[in-house]
Amino acid sequence: MNGTAYDCHVHQYQGITGIRYGHYHNFYGITGPAIALQDGTHFHLLDGIVELNAFNTSRSGALVLSAKNDGLIRELHQHNYSGYSSIGMSYEPW
Repeated sequence: MNGTAYDCHVHQYQGITGIRYGHYHNFYGITGPAIALQDGTHFHLLDGIVELNAFNTSRSGALVLSAKNDGLIRELHQHNYSGYSSIGMSYEPW
């Protein structure tokens, strides 16, 4: 549920990154507080570190192919991420 642009609410989120050649990461976190826009809507900042790629699949040599084609690291590793949410829905008309 969306709060208002001025109540400093946050959201929990989770997901997985895109999967390419069997390489992916899980991620989760809590957004920063609501940042108001002039029209009364708001957005949230997100940042964090994805989990280790401990569950990558090596089906049909996917990780070897990945390293060969894209130079992706096959060993356990993490990535930083940052960005912002889209503008929410279901705002109360004021």
